[in-house]
Amino acid sequence: MKTIIRCRFYNVFQYDLEEKFLADMHRKGYVFEEISFPTIYTFSKRSPEEMTYKLEFNRKIDD
Repeated sequence: MKTIIRCRFYNVFQYDLEEKFLADMHRKGYVFEEISFPTIYTFSKRSPEEMTYKLEFNRKIDD
């Protein structure tokens, strides 16, 4: 399976642009696998298809 890596910089207020980026990559046949800090995306090559991505921001809160 072919894997590619892309580095993208964005801030939390640009989540809509990142959702579009992930959907566009999926449409090209690159399925999101994982993210490493700071915003290094890993994709695997598969069959192109339509997919919707929604990002969620979670902040760790210590008790």
